[in-house]
Amino acid sequence: MNILLFTLLLFTFGISQAQRSAEKSKRHYIFYVHGIGGSVASFGAMPGALKNHLDAARPDTLHESYSFVYPTADKKMTTDDFAILFGQYIDKKLKGRLQPQDKISVISHSQGGIVSLIWYFHAYRQLHHYANRIGVVDGVPQYAIDYHPEYVKNLDAFISLGTPYWGSKLATFLTNDNFISKQISSTLFTNLGRRQLDEMALMSETNSKFRKHVTVVPTNILEHMGKSIRPLAIAGVADVVEIFRDKTYGLSENLKIFKGMAFGSRYWESDGAVPLPAARFDAIYTVDRSTNYAHGQVTPRGSTRETNFSPLLIVNALHASPVASIPDIVEVPQSCITSLDCKHPSFKYVYQHLIGEALPEHGADVPANALGGFMMSVRVNFPQGIDLKKKKVEIRLMNAQEFPDYSFVLANSNELFSSAEYINPLQRNIYFRTIAGHFKYKDDMSSAAFEARKNGAKAFFLIQSPGYKSRYIETTLKPTYSTFIEVNLEPMTKEVNP
Repeated sequence: MNILLFTLLLFTFGISQAQRSAEKSKRHYIFYVHGIGGSVASFGAMPGALKNHLDAARPDTLHESYSFVYPTADKKMTTDDFAILFGQYIDKKLKGRLQPQDKISVISHSQGGIVSLIWYFHAYRQLHHYANRIGVVDGVPQYAIDYHPEYVKNLDAFISLGTPYWGSKLATFLTNDNFISKQISSTLFTNLGRRQLDEMALMSETNSKFRKHVTVVPTNILEHMGKSIRPLAIAGVADVVEIFRDKTYGLSENLKIFKGMAFGSRYWESDGAVPLPAARFDAIYTVDRSTNYAHGQVTPRGSTRETNFSPLLIVNALHASPVASIPDIVEVPQSCITSLDCKHPSFKYVYQHLIGEALPEHGADVPANALGGFMMSVRVNFPQGIDLKKKKVEIRLMNAQEFPDYSFVLANSNELFSSAEYINPLQRNIYFRTIAGHFKYKDDMSSAAFEARKNGAKAFFLIQSPGYKSRYIETTLKPTYSTFIEVNLEPMTKEVNP
């Protein structure tokens, strides 16, 4: 009798398990991609906490998590190499398992957002035949580098936290051969990777190539890419008044080393490593590559566009917090496993985005009218064969005093790397300069201040170099955005040469 009862219980249990498995007709695969010097532990309890809450919200779906780990300290590998490895990792985990109704989501931190987005851009281009194929075998396209585009069709959400799409001031500082970086370089570069920090710096080759690709992608295609994967960029700002209790720059005695990294006004509009506009993928572009222009010509208004790929959600957090009392943008505490209201700045928004809930533009603790910082990156192309080592390039704001209700503050002398220039060592005819700045309002609540925060403000710049025809550039500066300008400069002709 006992044997019969035991057999019956086993049989019943087996049916119950099979029924539960059958009920979970969908699968949601979540891939975590860490940043420089990161690991599986970078996200803290996020994988377990998300699975717990997603299982409760979507009982018909089986949720599986995978952590992509890559060698950030490798001296030879680049973000492009890591992107290839990421595609291979997805294929290794999901090959032969993926069904049309299944979903894939990517959650990344810092450099991991660039790695995964590079993978997506290449895979998307291959999926839609924008990339060159080398042949077809058994009906399957073959590529020189296979980014596994077959998984793009199942991408559902793409979330990045504190990703320096357009560069990190901290990475620039650490690789700038200054006194402090030299003292810590041996340990720092061994653990994080000098090459990776170089790639995350302002005006690096990586974000320069990124800019170039974005400027040539038609706006409608970029928007289609965004709608396909529901991207979300989460960025951190430090409420320096509340966190550090110092009303000058909000920095305690122990953290004065970071005083020069201040960016913005009341808020420290950076998470300590990535300025807010650099963490927003969408940007304003004024690109005029024409060469046949008149001396002093104004770039036409139609040369400016604003991309609409990914929304930005701003929370009060640091890139990687040194102490438990200060919020960390990505490391989720154990308390979030049982409660969505676990006081972590990012976690509930990541969860809400995964299940498709609407999100605010700012976190509850970041008032929109307190933000005014922006970044501007300028690329000036000189004719081939020119060496800019001894050339002077001037970029001057021409309408600084035109606005009665607010003004632009450019290249603040109290801010480290508020202006940085760079000449490409492989293409010495290309000049880069990044300028940080912020809006200074006479009245934060005025209609003019509101309009500037919402739509930005027109700015006119003069770009000139001795012996070359100057150009006037009309563009837009906007709080929490980066503006990218690219123009060619051509030599003076005899007719206009003074």
